[in-house]
Amino acid sequence: MNHPEYFPVEINTADIGKLLRVPGIGPRSAKRIVELRRREKIKDIETLKRLGVVVKRAKDFILINGKRIKEEKYTQLSLISSELLEAG
Repeated sequence: MNHPEYFPVEINTADIGKLLRVPGIGPRSAKRIVELRRREKIKDIETLKRLGVVVKRAKDFILINGKRIKEEKYTQLSLISSELLEAG
């Protein structure tokens, strides 16, 4: 945070040292990112979450394919009808 010139970091090209500077990316998730990039390109935040990245902390400091991350917030929908709730 004290060095804004280092950010944002492109997740698909940054070396492990640059990845480790990003809040929310620890040594294990940085290694996992580098290993996955050898096989395929990282395309979304869901992939980063599966790799152990704390996306909530990292999103302001990284780019995926040149684009900033916008973490979408989902609202859980109720599966119980409101009529059933009122009748109960």
